[in-house]
Amino acid sequence: MSRSRVLWVVGLLALGACGGEDREPQEEPGNRPPPGGSNPPVTYQRSNVTGTYAVTGTLRTTLQGRDNTVNVRDTITVSENTGGLNLLNVNVSSMNCGVGIRATMNGERTFDVVGGTCPMSTDPGCTASMKVNDGSGSRDAGGAFQLELRGDVSMTCGTASSSLVFVMKLAGTSSGLSAPDTTFEKLSLGASISDTLGLLSTDTGHTP
Repeated sequence: MSRSRVLWVVGLLALGACGGEDREPQEEPGNRPPPGGSNPPVTYQRSNVTGTYAVTGTLRTTLQGRDNTVNVRDTITVSENTGGLNLLNVNVSSMNCGVGIRATMNGERTFDVVGGTCPMSTDPGCTASMKVNDGSGSRDAGGAFQLELRGDVSMTCGTASSSLVFVMKLAGTSSGLSAPDTTFEKLSLGASISDTLGLLSTDTGHTP
């Protein structure tokens, strides 16, 4: 093969190599992931769970290894917390919980309870509070609401103090129920959460 023909073949091979190179596809500006490779946070519709609910349920307490379960009845309000897109406040009508017990949406109709503290009325010279450590809640498409709270109640009178652990399981709807106004209703449906915890916390032998 002549020298000129060899150079011509080499040139064709070189052009073919350049033309056949696979190029990475160019990303569309709108499809670029956020900096750092992280995905944007998921935002849920808080209106799926917010509202005011008349609830009944059980309050189980544990004190010195002894369990006690009583019925309770109250009103729970779930509202949006303006501090974040998925944040909620949970308030118990019979208690003064300030801005409320904190919670966070974890699904379209479910939320996790983060925690909060509610002071309780008690005898002069004593202090008491309900501390919620965690829990969960939900409202289904039909409007049925459920809430579980776990925590402890502490009480101090002078130098004496006591505490009990509680698990509260509540259910209801936003249709509204009147407060119990007869002895039978209070026995069967239970008193308010505040009254019930107050009675249980004073049943420890540490009150004046």
